[in-house]
Amino acid sequence: MPKDPLIEIVHADEEIEQEGFLLYQKYKDQDYSIADCVSFVVMQLYNISRCFTFDRHFSTMGFDIEPI
Repeated sequence: MPKDPLIEIVHADEEIEQEGFLLYQKYKDQDYSIADCVSFVVMQLYNISRCFTFDRHFSTMGFDIEPI
């Protein structure tokens, strides 16, 4: 895979997956997927507040999304 200093690929380990599952359970009233919740955990760990997505769940969780 080509190296790019602006891109870091994060692989979810067991701890991140567990935190994602706990978040999934916490927000059962929302239509979040496990993948959404694992992404939320990674974004929180890396202090990421903005992402490019068409998934409004990220906005619901308080992240800034592009495009709006």
